[in-house]
Amino acid sequence: MQQTLGMDQPSAAEEFWSQDSQVEAFSKNSDVLLYESDLIAEAIAAASTTGEVKEVHAVGVGTGRELPAVRALLPEAKISAWDVSEPMVQACSAFVQDQGLTNISVGQADIVDLSSHGTNADLVVLLNAILCYVNTPQDRRRALLALHGLLRSGGTIAVVVHQPNSRPDWAMWFGFRSLLCRLSLAEGSSGDRRISHGDSTMSFHHFRPTELRRLLTESGFEHIRIRSLRTWSRETGHRIPWRSPNPLMVTAVRSQR
Repeated sequence: MQQTLGMDQPSAAEEFWSQDSQVEAFSKNSDVLLYESDLIAEAIAAASTTGEVKEVHAVGVGTGRELPAVRALLPEAKISAWDVSEPMVQACSAFVQDQGLTNISVGQADIVDLSSHGTNADLVVLLNAILCYVNTPQDRRRALLALHGLLRSGGTIAVVVHQPNSRPDWAMWFGFRSLLCRLSLAEGSSGDRRISHGDSTMSFHHFRPTELRRLLTESGFEHIRIRSLRTWSRETGHRIPWRSPNPLMVTAVRSQR
């Protein structure tokens, strides 16, 4: 995907992700990365302190690359997989069948509407930077409240999002954008950028750790852990490319209060 500063009208998420080329691109990414698997395992461990992990929602799955890893970590759990795009849902369903995965349902839903699909999940997984595609601050809060509503008390989320200062070139770009926003010369927030794929464009939000922690706390989460991929790399000894996007890895627990 390309970054653009154009002011063309952004596409809705369903339209953006329903392009044939998007489905094809996602289908080529068939595995989770080691840090993603570690993140899921950490979230499972956190949720297990207050109950067995038997019900899982995987959100924004695309064609389903994370589902084999979730199943391997939780052989007996019921898994509900969701995506906003019907073509992605169809491709994911085919992938699940081809992989011989069982006890997995696949459905179409927008993240802000997920709380209507249950209230007792032990774990919710969002690996594909899904929260970054939620366009407005109001909708980002709605999305986190929907995730909160999916979970039982003590249930946990595992989230990957991008951050503006993850690389020197990104930090320079977002620093300039922040200045434009302060001068009212750019629309949206300082963490937004426009991305394009094919003929469609979409707003993509980069979260600062303090911003994300505040949103999670306000939405009823606690025991929030946020660290960058580079921090994970130092902790584990696994090297990553120096030009890695360096996303944020997040776990948070629904408050038991």
